[in-house]
Amino acid sequence: MWRKYWLWGLALLLSCNTTSPAPPIPEEKLLPMVRDWYAFRASLQAQNRPPPVTDSLMQLYTAQLLRQNHISPAEWDSLKSYFVQYPNAWKNLLEQALQSPPSP
Repeated sequence: MWRKYWLWGLALLLSCNTTSPAPPIPEEKLLPMVRDWYAFRASLQAQNRPPPVTDSLMQLYTAQLLRQNHISPAEWDSLKSYFVQYPNAWKNLLEQALQSPPSP
């Protein structure tokens, strides 16, 4: 009987692991992209464009960033899935992007 509870306790401890695996795209490659993406988004917001226009321009800019950084649509989708699964990793990436200076 005690083995059953011991196994449940072990399973609970293992499921509480707060570390996340590395993202499918290295953070060194993501940080400049995130900075560029948010800078472009801020510039669009400052121009007071209608939301449909802003959304279209953001989609085009995202596609351009992906092409420039040689990221396939499959890698992009897996990255989005990764950050949905590990929201703290996204939060940490954004904090790093805000704290570290942009590269020249």
